[in-house]
Amino acid sequence: MHKDLIILILNALAYLLSFFFFYLLKRKLNVGLLVLLILVISHIGAIFYYNVLDILGVDLNITLLPFVYLYITTIMCLYPFLKRDGISAIDVRGNEKFIKYMSILIVLINIEPFFENIYLLFYSSGKDIGYIYEQRINGELDVYSFIGNKLLVASGYVKIFTTFVFFYSFTKKGFSKVLQFGLGIALINNLLIGINTGARGVILILLLLYFCCFLMMFSLFAKKIVNRFYKILLALSIPLVIFFSIITLGRYNSGTTNKSLEGWLLLYVSEGPIKFNNEMWNAEHNTNGDVNLCYLKEMLGLKTYTTYQERDEHYLAKNGRRVEVFYTFIGDFVSDFGLTMTFVLSFFLCLICMKLYKKSDKIPIDSFLFLLFIIHLYSVGFASNVYRAYSQQKSIFILLMIMMILAINRYNYVLRIKKETDGKP
Repeated sequence: MHKDLIILILNALAYLLSFFFFYLLKRKLNVGLLVLLILVISHIGAIFYYNVLDILGVDLNITLLPFVYLYITTIMCLYPFLKRDGISAIDVRGNEKFIKYMSILIVLINIEPFFENIYLLFYSSGKDIGYIYEQRINGELDVYSFIGNKLLVASGYVKIFTTFVFFYSFTKKGFSKVLQFGLGIALINNLLIGINTGARGVILILLLLYFCCFLMMFSLFAKKIVNRFYKILLALSIPLVIFFSIITLGRYNSGTTNKSLEGWLLLYVSEGPIKFNNEMWNAEHNTNGDVNLCYLKEMLGLKTYTTYQERDEHYLAKNGRRVEVFYTFIGDFVSDFGLTMTFVLSFFLCLICMKLYKKSDKIPIDSFLFLLFIIHLYSVGFASNVYRAYSQQKSIFILLMIMMILAINRYNYVLRIKKETDGKP
C-alpha cells in the first residue's frame, strides 16, 4: 500500500476512534459529537478522494505531521462541546422585550421575500438550476426583486439570532404562537434561497445551524416538543433530499469538471484535509487577515479584498496558490495567522468556550449566541471557515452588536434588582 494512503487511513482512524471514545463517555449524541461525526465522514472520504485525484494524475505528497497538527487543533476547539451534554437554562433577564421586538422585526422583513421564494420555487422548477447558479455567481442574474433581495440580506445577517429565538420559543410558556410561526417561516425562507438559486452550500450551512441549536437546547425541551421536531424533520427530509439531488445533478451537468459525479461530490466533502496537508501546511501563510478578517480590515481603512474573485486572483498571482478552495477552518486560520498563532487561537477558543459552556449554570443569552456561532463555524469547518465571506463577516459584526445589547440589558436588570433589594427596609 502506498505511503500516502497509509497516512490517510491512520488519520481517518484517529477521528473515528475519538468519536467512539467520546460517545462511550456520554452514551448519547451531543452537539460536539455531531460535528465530530461530520469530521469522521470527511476524513474517511479523503481516502477515496485521494484515489480520484491519483487517477486524474494530480501530484500529491501526503505527510503525517500536518494531520497531527490538524487533529490536535480541531479536537482542542471541539473539546468544550464534546465534554458538555447541554445546558440547564438560558438567562434572558432584562431582554424579554428585546426578544419580542426583534422577533416581530424578523417576521416582518421575511414576509415579502417568502412570497417571492414560493413563486420562484414553482417558477424555477422547470429551469436549469445549474445555469441559474452559475449566472448568479457571476453577477449576471438576480432572481429576486430589489426589495426582496435587500430584505433577504437583512434576514441573513440575523440568522443565528433568528434560529435561537425560534427554538427558544418552544421552551417559553406564553410565547406568541403567531411569532413562533413567523420565525419558522423565516428559517424556511433562508433555506428556500439555497433551493431557488442552486446553492447547496446554503442549504447545508443552515441545516447544520438548526441542528446545532436544537442539540444545544435539547435538555430544555419537553418530550412532546422533541417528538414533534422529529416528525417535522421526517416530513421535511424527503423534499429536501429531492431538491438537494436536483441541485446536485443540475450543477454537475452544467459544470466543466473532469471528475466523475462521485469524485465531484467527494471534492466538497473531503477536499479540506487533502488541501491542508498537501498545500496549506508548506505554503506561504501571508494572507494577513484577508481571508478571515476582510470586513474588519475594511472598517479600519486597511487594504483588503472583499470579493472571492479579487482575493483569489491576488493570492494566486502572489503565491501560486488559490485561497478560495477548501482548507478546513483550521487551514483558513493558518493562512492568515500562521501555524503558531493558529494553535494559540485554538487554545484560546477552547478556554473561552469551556468558561461559557457550563451545564450547571444558567447560561446568559449573549453567551449562548456566541457558543452557537462558534459551534456552527466548526460544523462547516470540515470544508472551510464559512464566515470568511465578506457578507458573513458583516453578520458576525451585527451578531456582536446584538450580543452587546443583550449583555447591557442583563447587566442593567441585575443592577436594578440589586438596588431594589438593597433599598428594602
